[in-house]
Parts: sequence; C-alpha cells; structure tokens
Amino acid sequence: TLEAFNSDGLRTVLTTVKGRNMKEKTLRYPGHADRMRMMRETGLFSGEAVEVDGVQVVPRRLTERLMFEKWRRPVGEEELTILRVQVTGSKGEKHLDITYDLVDRTDRATGETSMARTTGFPCVIMARLLARGEYADPGVRPPELFGGNPRVYDFMLAELRKRGVELREKVAGSA
Repeated sequence: TLEAFNSDGLRTVLTTVKGRNMKEKTLRYPGHADRMRMMRETGLFSGEAVEVDGVQVVPRRLTERLMFEKWRRPVGEEELTILRVQVTGSKGEKHLDITYDLVDRTDRATGETSMARTTGFPCVIMARLLARGEYADPGVRPPELFGGNPRVYDFMLAELRKRGVELREKVAGSA
C-alpha cells in the first residue's frame, strides 16, 4: 500500500513542455508526506544553525546524521521504482492518449537498486553519447528534451533494455 502526493522532482518541464495541465505525484509508504511535513514545520530540515547548550547545531545536518543510519534498507529487502507518464493531446486532427510505464526492481544478482539503475544508467548512456561525439548540442540539457530527438530516444531505450530496464509505451488515438 502506497500513498501519492504532489511533488516537483522534474521542475524543468514547466518551461520545456507546452502543456496546459501538468502534475507530478510521488509514491511513498502511508504517512510519509505527513511525517516529512511535520519535520519541515518543526525546523528539522533548516540549514540555519541554532544554539543547543552553548553549541551551534545545524538541524538539517543532525537530521541527516540520525536518519541515514535508521533508514538503511535491510539486507535482502528489495526496493522498486515505478514511473508512469500520461500524455493527452492532439497532433494535427488526431486526439492521442499516450502512456509510458516503467517498473524496475532491485537487481538481485548485482544488488543494484532500482533507483540507482533508473537514474545512473541514463546518465552513463548520455555520457557515452557525448564522449563518442554522437550528441553535440552545447550546454546543459534537461532530460525531457532528449525524448524529442528520435535517435537519442531510441538509443537510450535500447541501452536501458540491455540493462534490464524496460519502458513500455501504449498509444491510443482517434480522429
């Protein structure tokens, strides 16, 4: 059982994608959003030092120190990444509904987490394209812009597939 809440993990789409309505949801265990909100409102994520018994303490650093140890994934426990992108719009006279789905789990053979696989692999794949001189647009590029380049998009999907990360696309349309 998971809960969903609005989030802004890929904020660049606000300026790179021409859409009237966009939303992003993050899935976490039930109660996660309320707990994080309480911690934020309490000041536990603040970068401003406070004095405690004559010692300057940065709440965020203390929170990180305490939580990183407590929140380690138990040995043998799987972790997963779920991604769904739903696009509804028109192309010419045709109405389109496109859904992209990705579900990736910890690789039991290597121990690689799905979050590492779904974030690290795309970075390495793009770095290889850059190193080979096969992608040469100068400057910093947000990841959603690569989808507009069919050669890069197809290469990325093929390379991810080789590594066991599969993106599924479903297209439905009407005239």
